[in-house]
Amino acid sequence: MRPSQDAAPRSPALLTALPLTTGWMAPIVAKGDKLFDSEAGLEFRMKGTHSRLGDAKCKDNCSLRVRFP
Repeated sequence: MRPSQDAAPRSPALLTALPLTTGWMAPIVAKGDKLFDSEAGLEFRMKGTHSRLGDAKCKDNCSLRVRFP
């Protein structure tokens, strides 16, 4: 049998189960131990390292929510 015959057909249900993305987050730039939002230029630092969804604090006491894939 050829490998193409062994493969299971792709299901469109898998594509509908994926979440939709409404926009892209600006790239994060790291300079030394500091992190910056590349569009706004705000400096922020991460709280904790084990969470996939972390709180960040920028220098001017504004809160940022950063999601890592």
